[in-house]
Amino acid sequence: MRKILIIHAGAVGDFILALPALAALRQAHPYAHIEIIGHPAILELGRLAEYVDQITPLSRSELHHLFVTGQELSIDLALRLSAYDGVVSWFGAADPSYRAALTARSPHAIIERGLPRPDRAQHATDYLLDTIKPLLPPHFIVTERAPRLPIPLAHRRAAATFLAERGLLREDQYILAIHPGSGSLRKCWPAEQFAELANELEDRRQAKVLLIEGPADAAPCRSVAAHRGHRPTVHLRQPSLTDLAAVLSHCTQFVGNDSGVTHLAAAVGIPTLAFFGPTDPQIWGPRGSSVRILHQPLGQLATAAALAAISTTGSP
Repeated sequence: MRKILIIHAGAVGDFILALPALAALRQAHPYAHIEIIGHPAILELGRLAEYVDQITPLSRSELHHLFVTGQELSIDLALRLSAYDGVVSWFGAADPSYRAALTARSPHAIIERGLPRPDRAQHATDYLLDTIKPLLPPHFIVTERAPRLPIPLAHRRAAATFLAERGLLREDQYILAIHPGSGSLRKCWPAEQFAELANELEDRRQAKVLLIEGPADAAPCRSVAAHRGHRPTVHLRQPSLTDLAAVLSHCTQFVGNDSGVTHLAAAVGIPTLAFFGPTDPQIWGPRGSSVRILHQPLGQLATAAALAAISTTGSP
């Protein structure tokens, strides 16, 4: 195949769970030009890993025309869709007009849900890998089912400079990264317990604390900072995902909720402790050899249990 189009409009965690599928496509078709349509701030992670060659913003893709029954496509869009040897759309699967319009221009397009059905007891990554099988050679073996995000040296160096300027990244220093937010409050471990955990690791292991704040995390981050009192905390506010990935690659331990940032930490490969309450980690959990997941009602999850779990995630 010479040209492959991927359409993915999901959130951060959803995209990270799709990385093994992108890696398989790249491995199977090393010389193909792989374009991906979606949200650029998220999709840059795919380019960072060299899985994709071109990113097209969903807002500029003209794909909205495919949702209108009977609408004539522009010549440019029609020709573009016809030019791909393979198309995977993890977007628009429930809309008959979209399906009809896309398959009219790309008859062999794979159009599937971006996430597994709730009644399927299958991990999201395995589901996404299954959807791309028609684009893989008959005897192709998927060798990696855990999202992996290698960080280029230039990005690691820039992140090292950032951390060093803030008194971190000294030799043998324990850097604890915590992200107390999530896409839903019901997925969040109490902020005061994040603070208690950070305080304990500061006392026991001389940990330096990096507090990560995403666009919707102001309230839990304020609460963590308040409960830490005068203890020193490096506050990282709304970094780009590529910058955050590079910073995380230097951290000793990550602790977070069921969130995209937690999936990012796991994909970078650092010891990761994830708290899961209402969602099923057998379907949505981060994967990796250094990942530990605690799954129980979050209001009942004791700080002592989190401290005990950290000793099993691979951090010193």
